[in-house]
Amino acid sequence: MLEKGGIMYSRELLVRVAWLYYIEGLTQKEIAEILDVPRIKVTRILDKAKKEGLVYIDIVDPLTNCLQIEKLLKGLFKLKDAMVVPTLSDIPEKIKDSLGKATAIYLRRNLRNNMILATAWGSTISYAIPYFRPKKISGLKVVSIMGGLAPGSRENPFEIASKIANIFGGKSYYLHAPAITDSEESSRILMNQEQVTFIFEMAKRANLGLVSVGDVSPSSTLVRVGFITYEDLEKAKEKGAIGEILGRFYDADGKRVYTELDKRIIGLDLEDLKKVENVIGVSGGKTKIEPLLGAIRGGYIDTLITDEETAKALIERHEKADQLKF
Repeated sequence: MLEKGGIMYSRELLVRVAWLYYIEGLTQKEIAEILDVPRIKVTRILDKAKKEGLVYIDIVDPLTNCLQIEKLLKGLFKLKDAMVVPTLSDIPEKIKDSLGKATAIYLRRNLRNNMILATAWGSTISYAIPYFRPKKISGLKVVSIMGGLAPGSRENPFEIASKIANIFGGKSYYLHAPAITDSEESSRILMNQEQVTFIFEMAKRANLGLVSVGDVSPSSTLVRVGFITYEDLEKAKEKGAIGEILGRFYDADGKRVYTELDKRIIGLDLEDLKKVENVIGVSGGKTKIEPLLGAIRGGYIDTLITDEETAKALIERHEKADQLKF
């Protein structure tokens, strides 16, 4: 506990208020209403956060927010790291925006000289791009691990890899191929090309991987961007699919669900994704709870960046599943 003028403030409260004010851009009045405290208390907390060294443009704290929840996530799911941000709204776009800010902060703190960063696609990942602050990272290589989508799409792996590399002064590598081909034969030819195998070998040696976890709801990003049809999605669900990473489906236990699409995807396989030293999974919201659980159980992600309500739901589902075993 930290003290100011006889008033005790927990470190979590200091960081929570700092996040809402400096990262989310809320006013002191709005924060006071959210926390149901007098506005003057918010002012005092922000002042204390500065004096304690928690704030310097970004929040200077290893885990940033929701510290107890992050600790629980790491312990329960054996994660290498976790970053949890407040859930300010149940609107998907606002959740993605908050997660984008968190992702930008996390990567900036963890990228080092001569690292390889393997990046995928996803609308949540794309939200991080505007929040990166330029920082020179010598020898950084940013490699895209999926083929491309429609030109100009904000989720396009080409765009994501290129922009991250430019921001940090690195070099980008991406696949000169579509994310999904017309036939199995076309996919086989492309996957055996020297440039493609070179990219995948580099990706498997990556220090950090950045992926988003997709769901199988009617609003799935896979369907929205035209990656697959609604009929394709339904076929995957009939086989038990509850989520996807890199266009590859898996069930509630994290076991792969193979479909005809696997034969036509130009992208890293999930087993090869596991070879990346630290895969960061970025996703949040009600529709991502089951997909995230499956991804964690399958060992596809090592670090989780999510929102507070999703994190609590993951912990609750995990504890219920444990109780059912006895």
